[in-house]
This record gives sequence, C-alpha cells and structure tokens, in this order.
Amino acid sequence: MSQNESWGDDKFNYGYCDFENYWGETLSHVELTHFVAGYFDVTKKLATSIKLYDIPDKSELKKVFTILFERNKIDSYDFWSIKFVTKKGEVYKTKEPLRCTISIDDSEYVILGINGDKKTFYIAFSTMIGCNKKLVKVE
Repeated sequence: MSQNESWGDDKFNYGYCDFENYWGETLSHVELTHFVAGYFDVTKKLATSIKLYDIPDKSELKKVFTILFERNKIDSYDFWSIKFVTKKGEVYKTKEPLRCTISIDDSEYVILGINGDKKTFYIAFSTMIGCNKKLVKVE
C-alpha cells in the first residue's frame, strides 16, 4: 500500500524503483531522474534523482530509487530520464524526458532498465504495459 502525504496543497505518493542493467557490460555511472509536470502547467515538481555506480551487466537492483508522484490527478504526468557511462567510457542518455505515467491501477513499484540490444530505456509497471524510449549516444 502506498504512503500518501502532502506538501502544501499538493498530495503525493511514494514510489519505489528497481533498476535493471541489460546493456551487455558493466555501467560505471548511472543517473536516473523523475519529475511530475502537466500538459498545461509545465512546471516541474516533485523532482528526484539518484546516482548509481559500478552496476554489473545482468544485475537487478531492488528499490534503489524512491520517487514522489501524484495519483488520479488531472494534468499530472510522470517524466523519466537516464544518463549513463559504460565501462568502455561510452555515454548514453534519453534525448528528452520520457512521459510514462503511473496509472491509478498500478502499485507504487516500478522497474526501470536498459536494453543494450535495442539501445532503449524501459519502464515497467505492475499492471499497465509501460514505456520505452530509444537512447542516444553522446559524442
């Protein structure tokens, strides 16, 4: 069961994210970011980020990232981004944040991960299908 809290007039829930590395090599450094914004009110709010280091290939890190999100609110969407450095020194990132919202039917547990074969960042929820986005290599 998720924990409901408020900050001023805004009500929010805690979410807990796992991270999966299926890139094909160890990651030296990963930065994950989450924020909430609307289509009409584009102000970023409830922003959280985390940096992870030395993540072996094919590893699944449980509950490494705690986020704040809004549930069942009009014009409120979850946005996610990632930037990481491989052991070889290659840098990849999302070109722009991925809009992928936690639905009212989903639990507060989210899986974030990267797929090296498809070069994608993916998000999986408990009941909804989730989302993925092609990553760009930073030159």
